[in-house]
Amino acid sequence: MAKSNLRYITVSDTETSGLPSKGGKGKEPVLAFHDILLVEVAAVVIDIWDMKIVDEYDVIIKPYVDKYVWQPQAEATHGLSQDHLFKNGVDIKEAYRGYASILSKYKNPKVGAVLCGHNFQGFDIPFIEEMFKWNKDDLYNYVRWVEDTQKMAYYRAIEQENYKLGTCCRLEGVELVDAHRALVDTRANAQLMLKYIEHMRGTGGSSPVAAISSTRKESRFRERFQLV
Repeated sequence: MAKSNLRYITVSDTETSGLPSKGGKGKEPVLAFHDILLVEVAAVVIDIWDMKIVDEYDVIIKPYVDKYVWQPQAEATHGLSQDHLFKNGVDIKEAYRGYASILSKYKNPKVGAVLCGHNFQGFDIPFIEEMFKWNKDDLYNYVRWVEDTQKMAYYRAIEQENYKLGTCCRLEGVELVDAHRALVDTRANAQLMLKYIEHMRGTGGSSPVAAISSTRKESRFRERFQLV
């Protein structure tokens, strides 16, 4: 029997300078990437034939526009100050090139690259799409499918206290402690995706217990935001 063309999935996460908004009641929209900065992007590649992590990419990005929104709650969550970004961040073009390189390296025959994240379609994707547009490219020249483990969690459990990354990881036995940076979250999210694939293939354990109380303080700023 032939193996599937799909072998690699790139699990990704971003950190930003705040939360975009749609505006309303006389207020202008606050746009992802252009008004709210992309300050960190991470990618962890999983091999779903061998069921393991095979590569990682993580970069912090220096401010690429002169005027932008900086929300203190965001900095309190990820700990990346504006001064740190200016001193240690890379140019947005370098971040784009590195990210595109990962997608190119781990594309699947006929399928292309597959992207995944948690609340990914609700929050992260607009930042990544705009990073590619900023560099006169199109994310979908590389990516065919986008998956979201938050959406999978709704399918997986009939009842659950919430669908934050930390909760979903805990219910599946994946460790996520003091998560505030993109790479830490992405490593855990990659393991969560592998767990979900095991369950889809019938090789995982039983359904997670509903409404387990959290033992970890959730402080992920962007998990409170849903772009609809």
